[in-house]
Amino acid sequence: MFTWKSQLTLKKLPISLLSILGLPVLMILTTQSPESWALSHRPKMGSASGYMNGISKRLKPAGLSLEPELRAQIIAIAFEEYQATEKSWQTPDGREMDPAIMEASIQATHARIRDRVKPLLDEKVFAEFVEFQKPKFNQQPITLENGLWTRTSPFYRLLVDLYLFLVLPMSCVRTCGAVIRDELENDTLGFLTTRPIRRATQLVVKFLAHTTWLQIWMLLQVGLLFLVGYIRHIPDLQQLIPVFLGVQVLAVCSWCALGLFLGMVSKKYMPLALLYGGLIEMGIGSIPTNINTLSMMRQMKALLGHNVELENFFNWPDISTGVPVLVLILAVPLFVTLAAFLFTFREYHHANEVQR
Repeated sequence: MFTWKSQLTLKKLPISLLSILGLPVLMILTTQSPESWALSHRPKMGSASGYMNGISKRLKPAGLSLEPELRAQIIAIAFEEYQATEKSWQTPDGREMDPAIMEASIQATHARIRDRVKPLLDEKVFAEFVEFQKPKFNQQPITLENGLWTRTSPFYRLLVDLYLFLVLPMSCVRTCGAVIRDELENDTLGFLTTRPIRRATQLVVKFLAHTTWLQIWMLLQVGLLFLVGYIRHIPDLQQLIPVFLGVQVLAVCSWCALGLFLGMVSKKYMPLALLYGGLIEMGIGSIPTNINTLSMMRQMKALLGHNVELENFFNWPDISTGVPVLVLILAVPLFVTLAAFLFTFREYHHANEVQR
């Protein structure tokens, strides 16, 4: 009760709202709806005026030219046919069309232009026009806003890379690393340690209270993120939700236990957590040998790899769940036991521990 009550105060309300709404707002701003994505990434046939300029360049070496009125007619015909073809390529959900279908429609478009232009031109000009059109039959459509990201890329990057692998670990370490540090700063640790409760028991109870609070808080956070995914019509969310939530529950417990231990080791537990992340998670975790089992993030990736969308997006291996689950579960009693050992046998003095 003391742990949760301190989190639900008016003083902390602005920061709490900012922390829980910041990421969903960022996600909804960076993840496009299927309609807007289809509009901004629709394939284009090209410019009708550019098409006419190409014809004029083709006619010039042969000493031929077109009257301005005839040029305007050809531009209008090309524009109408281009518009009709581009409209047929639009899909409501932003999916790309089959390249073979697009190639066939390009050939059909130029065939219709040729048939409509033929009555307007004499034989010599039309013959040059046909020669100009031949390379156009293999024309590739122009796609607006081409890039490396797909429509769903911002959602998965923010959900996994930013939230699960950065925000969640840092939140857990910050919250559970302060379990005893806050008592030291408030100079209340001496009061707690004089109670007829063993230090290890106090530490475990406070750890359970903070971890349970974070489980609820992170569940609310990820619920808002998935709500954004539902609003933006991210495909196959129903398959991702149970896998992601299961990994998150294990991750919160593991990172909270690590934060508890680091808080017992040093008052500068946040820099220590960053050092741990660089050496263990990013360093040892990337080594292609069995030693990478020490990385908790690697085990989380192995579990998330069971989702088809994440496996394809991040190219993660789909391996058995036994070892990753076991590593994440065993990390909790390991770090909590080490923290309880330090808290039991190490003396923490207010004056020494709070000085910067």
